[in-house]
Amino acid sequence: MKTVWKWVIGIVVTLLIMLGGVVWYFSVHWKPLLDQKFKELVVASTDSLYTVDYDDLDINLALGNVTVSNLVLRADSNVYRQLESVKKAPDNRFQIEVSKLKFRNFSIKDMLMNKELYLKNVVLDTPIIHMINEYHSYNDTASTEVKKPLYDKIKNTLKRIQISG
Repeated sequence: MKTVWKWVIGIVVTLLIMLGGVVWYFSVHWKPLLDQKFKELVVASTDSLYTVDYDDLDINLALGNVTVSNLVLRADSNVYRQLESVKKAPDNRFQIEVSKLKFRNFSIKDMLMNKELYLKNVVLDTPIIHMINEYHSYNDTASTEVKKPLYDKIKNTLKRIQISG
């Protein structure tokens, strides 16, 4: 019996080490890809007006959690000036700072392979929102130009987004 237990314990420990290695490998190799996709999504969905920066992106594939530390979303002043010159600049600009942005219980594989994002919840820890309002008379009139909804801007990146609580 003693030999059987040694084999069982050895197999279980080996499987746990292999599972830990697989999770570590994907966390390390998917982190740059997820980092790039997240930044591209922000730029694409805001017509290059906003960029996002953060200190750290912590990925836990086993639980399906992503935590972004010290996230800052800011408007690009050069893009804003270009929009002003063609009279398409919005009246409101935002700078948003969040000490931690947490996405819980989602599948990175579904997001990258199927372009589908299912989130159980999103947590914003100590958000600070600065809004700059600059009146533009051209925004005061009815526009004949049809504005693209957010979905049309991100449909090439994600086919579906669902957040359930």
